[in-house]
Amino acid sequence: MSQRYGPWGGRETSTQKPSFSFFEGDFFHKFRHGKRAPQKPLFLVAFLVILYLCSGFYSIQPSQQGVVLRFGKAVRMSNPGLNWHLPWPFETVMIENVTQVKRVESGIPLVGVRAYMKSAGVDEHAMLTGDENLVEVYFTVLWVIKDLKAFLFNTRDPEDTVKSAAESVVREIVAQTPISRVLAEGRSFINKTAQEHLQAAVDRYGMGVHIQEVVMGRIDPPSRVIDAYRDVQRARADQERAINEAEAFQNALIPKKRAESTQMIRKAEGQALHVVARAREKTSPFLELLPGWTQSRRVVSDQMRLEAFADILSQQRKVVLGSSKGQTVAPILPLASANLFEQEKAKD
Repeated sequence: MSQRYGPWGGRETSTQKPSFSFFEGDFFHKFRHGKRAPQKPLFLVAFLVILYLCSGFYSIQPSQQGVVLRFGKAVRMSNPGLNWHLPWPFETVMIENVTQVKRVESGIPLVGVRAYMKSAGVDEHAMLTGDENLVEVYFTVLWVIKDLKAFLFNTRDPEDTVKSAAESVVREIVAQTPISRVLAEGRSFINKTAQEHLQAAVDRYGMGVHIQEVVMGRIDPPSRVIDAYRDVQRARADQERAINEAEAFQNALIPKKRAESTQMIRKAEGQALHVVARAREKTSPFLELLPGWTQSRRVVSDQMRLEAFADILSQQRKVVLGSSKGQTVAPILPLASANLFEQEKAKD
């Protein structure tokens, strides 16, 4: 049998074919426990790979919503619950609370020209009214996210944009309203109008937000004239109170006087009917005499005269002066009313 040296020298090699028994027993034993067995770095790499893949799991709360970005581009929306995305740097996720009501207070950030205005003593809340008067207006905007994708990518700073748009809208409305209405009953009008105009503005910007309400706070004149303004307000309050009292007195008095006038009218109408009926009653005897008067005026005239005398003398005391027996005064008994005249009339 020939012998050969291996390429590294010093070792004899054989041309005899190896037996497969090498793979059946000793190979796996040497692979696992021998000098050439895999070491811990291989298991560590496998563990790191698994850990890397598990880093793509994330959880979203019921009040939240997420947007998955693949190399910076939005590819899908994530709903509440357990989700997974490709680990960084392939994909990332942006999560926002879409049910939380956010607040924006009025005020001017102290940057640029506005900082100069603040340092010059110009109030950041001062606004010009429709009749060229200054007022200090404070307001709060309540808004929520309605489209997370548009909210994250259509504007650089959504909160500052909402604030700037709200200030612009409120200034425009105040500039079209006289100071008397702004300081008095115009608060609810400004609230409603500002909410509608601000919603239209953010929709034009495609911000993906919903304006729930614009709440007007204090609306006061400038601090230098606030004392005079309060005096005017007190005078107006006194005026309103006097007007209300006068209207209340009027509302109570007018029905009463109307009832009294109605009662007087009814009483006058009743009295008029009574007088007319009485007058007709008095004229009825004359109307009865009218046919006889037209036929024999002398007889009717004498009759009327006698009836008048009978009516006058029936209630009077009567005396007779001089008599055939020489008596100067002779009392007579009172006769029944018109009996004597009735007898004379019968004789005729």
